[in-house]
Amino acid sequence: MKTRTKTRMKAKTRTIRPRSRPDTFFFAQQQKARQEDTMFGLGTPELVVILAIAFLIFGGKKLPEIGSGLGKAITSFKKGISDVEESGKEVVDGIPGVKEAGEVKDTVDQVKNLGKGIK
Repeated sequence: MKTRTKTRMKAKTRTIRPRSRPDTFFFAQQQKARQEDTMFGLGTPELVVILAIAFLIFGGKKLPEIGSGLGKAITSFKKGISDVEESGKEVVDGIPGVKEAGEVKDTVDQVKNLGKGIK
């Protein structure tokens, strides 16, 4: 009688790991910083195309007038926002107990900082 010997092949399992590039995180930070530096996420080429289209639509004589009007509108908008903020501060200051609550908060923050210094 022949005896059979079973040969078992061990399955080789390999763990596939994604390649970790040391500069990936740095690259992502640089790209995010570049996006934050641009207006509305638009780069120079996009802005040039938009300005060229505006030039074709409105013409060279109208563009300075449009820019001037836009600048005045932005200035008045900023002034309106600051006026609302100032009136809001006046209303909050008129509420009784707000100043005392602010002083208590400052005292609590000082005590917290002292506690951190002790550890």
